[in-house]
Amino acid sequence: MRSGPFVSDEKKFVFYLTKLEGKQRNLFLGITDDMYKNKEKAKKWYWKISKIIRPDLSKNSDAFNELKKLYDVMINI
Repeated sequence: MRSGPFVSDEKKFVFYLTKLEGKQRNLFLGITDDMYKNKEKAKKWYWKISKIIRPDLSKNSDAFNELKKLYDVMINI
């Protein structure tokens, strides 16, 4: 049984990464302030989502690029 309007976790994360911005996007993606301080937590978060959105699929390339940008900001602070 699924909850919410999304047919899969993949579609949900692609939407969050490509259509939302700022605090709302961070909230839905599960990004916390702690991830900006703890690179290991940021890495776990990144790998979890990158496995869901499957960067090898061309239709998800924009979402994966956004994911990569968010992760790069987290680990470079």
